[in-house]
Amino acid sequence: MMHGDGGSGSGIKSYCGLDAIADANNFIAVYPDGQMAGSSRTWNQYIDGTAGRPDNANLADDLPFLDALIEHFKTTYGINCQKVYAAGHSSGAFMAYYAAVAMSNKIAAIAPYAGSIWYDTNDPVSNDYYNANFDASVPVLHIHGTADNTVSPPATTWS
Repeated sequence: MMHGDGGSGSGIKSYCGLDAIADANNFIAVYPDGQMAGSSRTWNQYIDGTAGRPDNANLADDLPFLDALIEHFKTTYGINCQKVYAAGHSSGAFMAYYAAVAMSNKIAAIAPYAGSIWYDTNDPVSNDYYNANFDASVPVLHIHGTADNTVSPPATTWS
């Protein structure tokens, strides 16, 4: 479960209620911290993999971090690698989408809320994904209110 801009792993843990669900259903919930950008935490959630965008200057690519996190839980706890799910709020939702696109061999499904997918019309990765040239299929449960004043809900309806 990935927090939004300015949040933290401990912050999203305290309000999302995922621990109780994890305990009741025998899975591990993880709440990583994004990296510092100025005085707050965020994710480098750009689907084209370009670290250090102007608005996230000097941020590293978060995919190696998420990959290492999955490998740590695989090695340490013997998790079922066919059942790794990513969820997130706001920029954490963007990061869940990025992980689904870039790590479809490791992410079974995603549940982003109050966030969307980064899309750049000049980027071949984005265009391949949106034009169905992308070879991965990761199920998505997208949760988004129509009154969100920060991130617009996607204009596209998926089936």
